[in-house]
Amino acid sequence: MNLIVVFLQKAIAQGIAILYGANGEIVTEKSGNLNLGVPGMMYMGGFFSGVDFATAVGENPVMGLCIGAVVALCVAAAMFLPRKLMNLGGFVEAMSEGVRSMIGAIMILCCCGTFGVVVKTGAFHAGIGTILKKLKGKEILLVPIIMMIFGLGGSVFGMAREFYGFYPLIVGLGVALGYDAMFGFAIIAVGEFVGFMGATLNPYSVGIAQTISGVELYSGTGYRAICFVIFMAISIIYVMVYGRKIKKNPGASVVFGEKNIHAFDRDELNEYSFTLKDGLVLLDVLVVLIVLMLGLIKWGWDFPQLCGLFLLMSMIAAAICK
Repeated sequence: MNLIVVFLQKAIAQGIAILYGANGEIVTEKSGNLNLGVPGMMYMGGFFSGVDFATAVGENPVMGLCIGAVVALCVAAAMFLPRKLMNLGGFVEAMSEGVRSMIGAIMILCCCGTFGVVVKTGAFHAGIGTILKKLKGKEILLVPIIMMIFGLGGSVFGMAREFYGFYPLIVGLGVALGYDAMFGFAIIAVGEFVGFMGATLNPYSVGIAQTISGVELYSGTGYRAICFVIFMAISIIYVMVYGRKIKKNPGASVVFGEKNIHAFDRDELNEYSFTLKDGLVLLDVLVVLIVLMLGLIKWGWDFPQLCGLFLLMSMIAAAICK
């Protein structure tokens, strides 16, 4: 069993390069470009971002990421230039076209990064710590609360990538409460993706799909809401049952013995006190989500508007906590 678990872990890690490469190629093909070497570039970048000389500078992950990006760019240039010799003007134009084809991916990274800034303010830590103090030994009740929040984000707003910045916090919370990293991962991953699947007002899987099919926009919301409630209830029960099993027998964890880089002590949450600044940061997030819903449903917003909105949210949060 352990061999299978390790195999799946390594397969997922190795498959990430293919996943990003495939997504990037899908975007670039829309602009008329075709580059079958994308997975190779991603692999080269990933390899050089993890080898010893990339982490020798104090094991700085940012430096490793930068080195990997530069290596991937050099490999891309080496594969491209022999096939298409060009003058200086054409080379510069090709660079700008390449950057332009990556705008979608850049916006996704911006959305993820902005929520990372909000998490760094400590407002969510303080909020969760306050809730834990009030629950007094009934921490398992956090599961339906947090999963419903992420589920509603996926169901109503179509949020998935935007939650990536919360993974370290929720995974670490699972360990701090005496469970395991997989328990924390399941709280956010199962919550958001089941919510996305049980879409009620999701502008992507509902709005775009109904527009293409020619049916009344956002029709059948009541039925989808019932499906959402049923799916989320089953998911919450499943995660809670797994959590109780791990609590009684830590050896039953699928990641038993694995080191978790996001782990922290529960006492760290108790050190946070919920202040006015924390309340303002959470209010900032709430207002942004409301504006996001209006923009997607009524104003026809797309990635550029969403990216700008999230950037504004992070700047306001940073200004509040300055």
